[in-house]
Parts: sequence; C-alpha cells; structure tokens
Amino acid sequence: MNLKELFQKQRELDLFIEMNMEEKPTRQNMVRDKMLALLDEMGEFNHELKYFWGYWKKQRKFNPAKAKEEWTDILFFLISLGQEIGIDAEEAAELYNAKWRVNNKRQQENY
Repeated sequence: MNLKELFQKQRELDLFIEMNMEEKPTRQNMVRDKMLALLDEMGEFNHELKYFWGYWKKQRKFNPAKAKEEWTDILFFLISLGQEIGIDAEEAAELYNAKWRVNNKRQQENY
C-alpha cells in the first residue's frame, strides 16, 4: 500500500465517522478534537516506549506490537489533520522530501 492509498482510506474513514455522528461538530471543533486525539495517542506511544527511557524502573517490559499499534494511531490522526489543512499524499511526500533535504544539509554542516 502506498501513501496515496493511505490518504484515500483515511478520507473514507473520516467521512464514515462524520456521517454517523449524532451531532455534527464545526470544522474548528473537529480539527481541535483530532489534535487532542493526536496528542493523546502520542502520549500512549511515549508510554509504550518507557522501556527505553524509564531507567529508574526495575520492572520494564517492551511490547513491540503495542508500540506499533500506538504509532499507527498517530499516523491515522496525522493524515486526517493533514487532509483538514489541504495536504494530499503527493504534497505530503513533497513536503517530507523538502524537509529531508534541509535536515540532511544541517547534519552535513554539523548543525
């Protein structure tokens, strides 16, 4: 599956969710709620990675499947929010590549 397909599937899921909501939120509230959900998922992902940074805990376990699930949840909301501001799969790839070039140059210059 490519990036274009991910964006299309996310659009379909978002439309299905919106069509089945009893109360239709404003676009502003929808973006706010997606942003809050993204932050929540990032917190859950961070918690799953505590194995790597929670050095003070003696009983640490890393669950790769759970970490991957939380990472995927983040991806859902990132794509959805990107679509809210008009980013499609092609532009997402272009933006990524442009920023990659900047970051790569910074590393080459000991940023």
